Amino acid sequence: MTVDPSSPVLIALCGATGTGKSTFINDASGSKLPVGHTQTSCTEQVILAKEFMLDGREIRLIDTPGFDDTNVSDTEILERIGTFLKLTHNEGQLLNGIIYMHRITDNRVGGVSRRNFRVFRELCGPKALENVLITTNMWHDPPEEAELAREDELKQSDLFFKPVLAKGARMARYIRSGGPESAHKIIRMLMRNTPKPTYLGEALADGVPLGDTNPGKVLNEEMQKLLDKQKAEIEALRREMQDAIQRRDEEHQEEIAAERKQAQERLDAINRQMQSLNDQLGGERVAREEQAKRFHEDNKRNREELARLEQELAAARQEREANNQSQAILEKINQLEGELQDKHRGFWGRVGDALDGMFNWW
Repeated sequence: MTVDPSSPVLIALCGATGTGKSTFINDASGSKLPVGHTQTSCTEQVILAKEFMLDGREIRLIDTPGFDDTNVSDTEILERIGTFLKLTHNEGQLLNGIIYMHRITDNRVGGVSRRNFRVFRELCGPKALENVLITTNMWHDPPEEAELAREDELKQSDLFFKPVLAKGARMARYIRSGGPESAHKIIRMLMRNTPKPTYLGEALADGVPLGDTNPGKVLNEEMQKLLDKQKAEIEALRREMQDAIQRRDEEHQEEIAAERKQAQERLDAINRQMQSLNDQLGGERVAREEQAKRFHEDNKRNREELARLEQELAAARQEREANNQSQAILEKINQLEGELQDKHRGFWGRVGDALDGMFNWW
């Protein structure tokens, strides 16, 4: 397929929150997209940056939200990206390239990062992977030995980028100290690519429900893993709470109650994401509805257990207050009894003295 030099070059940027996608776009295009300096996401929608010219070609960069967004669920993020890819696919506007940003400063690639990249890989599909450029960001200039070793690990490990590199994806370094030219160098690596469809864009355009697509299934599977993990955490906290109640360790009870509440909130959030994904399923809808029903029942039991433990904690607090109050009353009674005894002793002492005087007088 011959690339039309008059057609715009479309490049999407993907990656986790805080990897520098918006900063890259601003450097390359002169745009002023909001940039976050924490793990809080500034990009919640798919954003088409203003066009700019490079080597005589019109360049359009697309900013996408990360799957670990602080305000939007992963299911919603996948749906937003999928909707964009479906629309551009239907219009015949295919991507020349996809830049996947990754911080070289990350000492280790945790479970969340691997999950995100797994969804990204399925989103692209085998055709578009040839147009993927994994771009490591936040390098020192010159690069440090630890960063070079980390880059080599990312390339060579089956857990990270080796499988997609074997399917045609490439890796590059984005060293920002070079200014806009550093970003333009990355873009030039993709400009001559033949535009190719993504798997997700094709599947949605063909009418496949989001939950039945490969990235939808992967996301659902990952959500199930998180769900099981949260259930195990809640069960462990329940046992820990019972032990603390038996030991009358009320300070620990309060800490556990707070942790359990947070775990339950995370569980509820995961359930909502899974339910949202399940709502879009096709052939597996009935099985998913049964699964959602079980999740709801599990949640109900967990909430009832949480309410029961909170009642026990409140009762324990009342008992403590009652004990403290009883102790105070007992101490007051003892004090009054002591004062009364002193008064009795003083009274009879004075009587005795008087009698002694009388007897002596007598």
